[in-house]
Amino acid sequence: MKFFLLLLAHLLGDFVFQTSAMAVNKMYDFRAFLKHCAVYAAFIFLALIWYGSILQILAHGAIITLSHFLVDMLRCGIQKRPKYEKKREFLYFNLDQLIHIAVLILFSFSAQEANGLGKTLTGIYIGLFGNTMFPALVIATAYCICLHPAGIFIKKVLMRLEYQKVDDSKENIPGFLIGVLERLCVLTLALIGQYTAVSFVIAAKSLARMKLLEEKEFAEKYLVGTLISVVIATLCGTAVNLIIN
Repeated sequence: MKFFLLLLAHLLGDFVFQTSAMAVNKMYDFRAFLKHCAVYAAFIFLALIWYGSILQILAHGAIITLSHFLVDMLRCGIQKRPKYEKKREFLYFNLDQLIHIAVLILFSFSAQEANGLGKTLTGIYIGLFGNTMFPALVIATAYCICLHPAGIFIKKVLMRLEYQKVDDSKENIPGFLIGVLERLCVLTLALIGQYTAVSFVIAAKSLARMKLLEEKEFAEKYLVGTLISVVIATLCGTAVNLIIN
């Protein structure tokens, strides 16, 4: 359970509570960078307070935050280079996340026994909701993945395939929200085993873009983005069912 606590904290601190404006500003404004690291550290410490002594919590939290700081600092330095190619963001994004998750996996093996506070919080949760903490944590992690992380991953893929305009600084808010709602619907259907109903979600989305699909470039971009989105949500739902069951 400790790994999923850390992973959920990572997703919240690095994606959900980091807006696109913050992600851009932290590259040029060190104060914005420190603000992001402070938010990230807050979520990590909240995940760590369940396990170990106070010294362990402080040490592990500091090391995880420092590793996040160094990796993000290195990535920002690479992105600020004059000859940096935007289409390579797909590679750097995945390397960045793999390193972060590897660090979380490493620390998830330490201090497996819940401390006094962790046992108290677990007892309160069980008293209110029954013995559903681990399933709820896994499901929450899956839904969190289908929010910002999946959307950003798809954007990086489209940039790598050169479907996404690399000089487009304006965010497509409606398109992003549609993608988020699409993944949430597909994930929910996958969790309850209604995989056949996923086709209705795709059909409803396609109807709104019917005329635009006549353009070859848009149709290719739409198809790639939609299929990746559906695959991510479906895999998340399947993985949750396998882990819980």
